[in-house]
Amino acid sequence: MLETVRETPSNPTIHRPASWPANDAPGPLAMGRSVFPEDAVARIFRPSRCVMTAGRARSKGWRLVFERRSAPVIEPLMGWTAGRDTLAQVELDFPTLDAAIRYTERQGLAYVVQPAARDARSASLPRAESGLPAGLLFPTLGASRRPPRRYGARDRVIPAGRRHTISRNRTDEEDQSC
Repeated sequence: MLETVRETPSNPTIHRPASWPANDAPGPLAMGRSVFPEDAVARIFRPSRCVMTAGRARSKGWRLVFERRSAPVIEPLMGWTAGRDTLAQVELDFPTLDAAIRYTERQGLAYVVQPAARDARSASLPRAESGLPAGLLFPTLGASRRPPRRYGARDRVIPAGRRHTISRNRTDEEDQSC
């Protein structure tokens, strides 16, 4: 998977889990220690819609990804991007922001919440007013309904002195003289 550049705030607020309240139902892990490394930072964001689609499927949830802890390197043999950080491959989807935050706090992870970007709206088309005909708003509307002009032998103009009549009884010598 290729690493994509995502816009993050200049001074992100990293939330670190505090001490757990005594009456909190989903407490920390049973072993008392997280399976994730101590320096792992999770980023929670709402994924944007792909620009090649018009639908809104699978764009409602939130995604949790881990920030890279080590720089990627180029593998010399094949030229692929490699790295020692296996958490960079992990992406988790959640239906709500609260569910993602609860998961990170339950796992004892530090996290950053990236605010959701607003959706870009498509430009609205001009609407026809009562006094204007459609041809003024859309000048090419009437042009597309006209039949195409024909360019053929019937439309070609030949000067009167240059008209030739071809008879079927001509010989090859007469054809070469023209």
